[in-house]
This record gives sequence, structure tokens and C-alpha cells, in this order.
Amino acid sequence: MEMLENSLTQTSAHVGINQTAVRPSFSGLFLLEHLSGQRTQSRLQDTRNARFPLIPNGFILDREPLQISSAAEAQTRYTGSKVPLLWKRGAADTELRKWNLQYLKKTAGDTPVKVLSLDGLATEATGFENEVLSLSNFIALLKSKKVYLRFSDLLDNAPRLRHDLPLPQLQQIAGNPGRVNLQFFLGPAGTRTPLHSELNCNIFIQIFGRKRWVIFPVEATEQLQPPSARRFYFFSPLDPLAKKKKTDVTLPGALRGWEILLEPGDILLCPPLLWHAVENLTTTCAVGFKYNRLGQAFRASPLLFCMNLLARNPSYFSYIWSAFVRKRHPILATK
Repeated sequence: MEMLENSLTQTSAHVGINQTAVRPSFSGLFLLEHLSGQRTQSRLQDTRNARFPLIPNGFILDREPLQISSAAEAQTRYTGSKVPLLWKRGAADTELRKWNLQYLKKTAGDTPVKVLSLDGLATEATGFENEVLSLSNFIALLKSKKVYLRFSDLLDNAPRLRHDLPLPQLQQIAGNPGRVNLQFFLGPAGTRTPLHSELNCNIFIQIFGRKRWVIFPVEATEQLQPPSARRFYFFSPLDPLAKKKKTDVTLPGALRGWEILLEPGDILLCPPLLWHAVENLTTTCAVGFKYNRLGQAFRASPLLFCMNLLARNPSYFSYIWSAFVRKRHPILATK
């Protein structure tokens, strides 16, 4: 093992920083961590973090998302895309325009929801982690608690709300995928989801309120020091949502990312495995229309794709079993 670590270390020392690809030396260490026992994993992670510092040249959010203006254009451009696409007010004229807190309470107030606390994606304890309560009771907490309902399966259990979604339009953009995971998001100003990366394609609809996204390309992985948590998502200790002082200077070779502000009716298309962090600027509600395009995910990052398939916490195969046989998500499902 030591010989392998030394070999990988020497390789990384002789290869220049390349922001267009994840280097084999990084990939080898990260994959070995994922497959190793706890003691070896800790050693490998220390080695990797020492050789691949957290954003060594800083980052700058100066990239612009690709703008689109129709479902047909979205489908054409999103297929195989490695950059985010933004359709301003793409859902503004749908039934979603009538959604507000009162409508949600009236339509699905008795429906149970689960306030999740996921490894690496929690911000601060609220006393409601992994608790199941009614949507009405959750809404009552918004004014006094920094609780955030995210990745919720509410729409699986609230058919009247689901009926309001522009599903034919979303199916067209996605190319009619076989299985779709609808996730509901509702949270007050100041709540956030830390930087993470997921395997699925995400067509994200901002329904009301304003939300800020910070996105980095998948090639940023080696600069983000993600721990090997053996889950089928990845997360980073970097907080790109933190306010920076005006005196901060971005160094040459800085990691470049996108900063996108979503307003009611906007649709953001986030390709698989892009790194993203999200902050609610006001009380917001949104829906994620998520599905898998395994070929697109593999082309985006063979490393992260394979690590997803080799996840053990839970395993990807237990996820497939739950999704297709039990018809429920192994972590996110409320019931």
C-alpha cells in the first residue's frame, strides 16, 4: 500500500494542474479510499488531501449558464450537456403559479413529510432531523425555525399537487425517461444545502421565492477534497456560499464556477455530477424532476460514476431494489 501511495504521489507531483480533467493520481487514491477498510481509508484520505489541497488557487463565479427559451431547445441542448442551462420563466404560465403556503396547506396539509438530515448535507441541528410530520405542521415552523424540507417525496403522496406540474413539458425536455423521482423543496430565508454532487439529471423548477445556486464543473472534484463516504452522492467541505470580503483577490488559475439566481417560474437544468450548493434568499418552494441517464453520467465522470455503483451506504443495488420493486427510495421515502 505504501508503494502505491508513493507512486501516486510522485505522479501528482510531475503533472501540472489541469482544470479540464481529473488526474489519474487523484482518481486512484479516491477510488482506493472508497474500497478500503477504515484504517487504510483514513491514511489514503490524508495523503490525498495533502497532495490535492482545497481550491489551492481560490475560485471565482464568473461563468454564465447557457440560456434556452423552449422545451424543444432544452431537450436538444441538455442531452449530453456538461454545463447548466437556464430557462427564464419557463414554468411561469403553468398551474404552479397558484402555489403559495396557503395553497399548499389547503391542498396537501395533512400529507406527511420527512425533514431529512443527510450525511454531509446538514447545516445546523434544528431538533427535527429525520422527523416525520404533516406538511401543515412543517409550514407552521417556517417562521420560527431554520428548518428545510428538501429532497422530499411529498409529490408521491399528494396527487393534487402532482397534477399541477407541467409533466408533459418536463418529459419532453428529459426525453421521456422510464423512471422519474420528483423531489419537493420548501424552506425559509437563510437555509441552504452544502456543496454536493449527484448522479442524476435534475430539471429544477423554482415555484416561488428566490434561490441562489453556486455550481462547479465535475472536473473540480480533485480541488474540493470530497471524503469517501461510500454514499451514492458526494459532498465537499468547501462553503462557496459564504460571503467573501471585498479585499479577497482571486489568484491566477482559480477554479471558475457559475452563480445563478432563480426567481419564480425559472427552470434550471443541472447535468449529472456537477457540484452545486444552494441557498434560499427568501422563503422558497421548488420541485426537482430527477432521472438517470447513465451514459451521460459516465461520460461526465467515469470515476464518480463507478464510485456510485460501488456505494455501500446504502448500496446502489439496494437503491435499485427499493426503487423498482418496493417503489420507494431507501433514504428519502416518508412511508
